This record gives sequence, C-alpha cells and structure tokens, in this order.
Amino acid sequence: MKEKRISLRFRTDNAQDMKVWQLLEEAARDKNASKNSIVIELLLIMLEHENSNDALAEHIAELVATKLSGAMIQCEARGTTSTEKHDDTVESVLVSQADEPVVLGEDAVDLLDMFG
Repeated sequence: MKEKRISLRFRTDNAQDMKVWQLLEEAARDKNASKNSIVIELLLIMLEHENSNDALAEHIAELVATKLSGAMIQCEARGTTSTEKHDDTVESVLVSQADEPVVLGEDAVDLLDMFG
C-alpha cells in the first residue's frame, strides 16, 4: 500500500501551536486513536463544512424570510378594513396605517438579535 505523507510541526514557543497540540493529544487519548486519525477526521469535517456554507447560508436566508413574512402578516392584520361600494357590490378593503410604526413580532426580533 502506498502512503501519502504530510508533516506537521508544532512550535513550543508558539501559544497557538501548543494549544492545538494539547487538544490533539487530549482527543487522541479520549478516543483511544492515533493523532493521525484525529487530524484526518478533523480535516474531513472542516472540508465538508466548508462545502456546505452555501447550503447553510440559503437555509438561514429562508429562515429570515419566513420570520419576516410572519411579521408582515401581523402588520397587515393590524390594518383596518373599510367598506366600499362599487356598482351594487360591497368590497372589504385593507386600509394601510402608514403613519403608525411597524412593530415586528417577537420571533422576528429574536431572530434579528441573533445576528447582532
């Protein structure tokens, strides 16, 4: 079997290197696995996650759109209706209350809070 090799060096004078080294040692000990297998597993997870960023962004956009459309429905529900007569037919028309402040629903506000 042919092996592909890569070498990693952890500098003892670099705090970040040493933190990663300690985490790698702990993970290998906890999983009773080699450091090599832990690094390969972490690389796979990271690369799969990187490729799924677009899907994650789309999912977040859908959630935001859903929450905001719910807020819009609540705003429309607060409008008043007036009755208008057109050629012997009566229509109920939603009258916008543009001078009133728009209040977002609690779910929409909670969602927006997550982003900032």
